[in-house]
Amino acid sequence: MKKTPQSASLFIGIDFSKLTLDITWINSQSNSKKYLQVANNSSGLEQMNNWLIKSKDFQYARTIFCFEHTGMYTRILLDYLLTKSAHIWMESSLHIKNSLGLNRGKNDKIDSYRIAEYAYRFSDKASFVENNSSEIILLKDLLSARNRLKKSLQQIHVTIKELTKIDQQQGKHLELLNLQAIRGLKASIQQIEEKIHQVIEASAQLKEVYNLMISIPGSWCGIYSSY
Repeated sequence: MKKTPQSASLFIGIDFSKLTLDITWINSQSNSKKYLQVANNSSGLEQMNNWLIKSKDFQYARTIFCFEHTGMYTRILLDYLLTKSAHIWMESSLHIKNSLGLNRGKNDKIDSYRIAEYAYRFSDKASFVENNSSEIILLKDLLSARNRLKKSLQQIHVTIKELTKIDQQQGKHLELLNLQAIRGLKASIQQIEEKIHQVIEASAQLKEVYNLMISIPGSWCGIYSSY
């Protein structure tokens, strides 16, 4: 795990959407802040980089970039910042919200400022991303796909169960109509889980973590959520 840079003076909060990045930086030395919005693509990242390096106060080595876990939307930025050897802190939105307390108002610009403020106030607790290997990326994608399928399966089961309570005959009829979909979802989930195990087995580091976790009583059911 990377340590928090002792000389960090810039704290950049980034709020994601599918199309844009809202970026706020807080300079702890000058007590100033700046804001920029760019497209969430390679051109937007180059625009961000040019905006940053134009400032005499900016150095990647003295800057903490903080943003929330938002799945696939973070990937372009994450890969880009890793090529710059940046200090990247990914945090859950709930943890940021709870740490800062109740805040009024909400939009992407305000959210980027709150993330930057969180990074500034709690930098001593930062946990930095060290790498983004292809195995980790694949594993995250598989886990996301598995979760989506499980949610779909759960929704079907809930709908059938609720209808059966009201009308047992119609509930059974709906279950028969969804039988093929249920079997298909279960088969896809099984295939994904097999692939997850293949990825883990192919990586000595992931396999070591996996074997350690399944050695803990009651931990196997939650193993996938650990990556």
